[in-house]
Amino acid sequence: MFDQQLRKQLWSLPRRPSEETFVKLQEFLEVQAFKIPALQERLGVAAEKIVHLRANLDAAVERQTMMDEVPAAFVDKNKIAKQKLASMNPQAADIDHSLSPC
Repeated sequence: MFDQQLRKQLWSLPRRPSEETFVKLQEFLEVQAFKIPALQERLGVAAEKIVHLRANLDAAVERQTMMDEVPAAFVDKNKIAKQKLASMNPQAADIDHSLSPC
């Protein structure tokens, strides 16, 4: 945006610019020079917010992954327990199938 404004200012200069033209151009450049640090500061704040939001997102994804792993681990342990029970007592496997809702 600054580049476009400067280009517009420069192309609008007459062939033989007057002192007033140079003064206007200098004022424009001073205003832009004042705006640039403020813009850089806002960009820095935005970058910090992005880092913070990314950390929150990563933590949420990690929590969700852990929550997804808990039921899977429970199912695995449940299967292992059923297998052990069936190996110790074959009649227990029959009881388990009769109790299951499926």
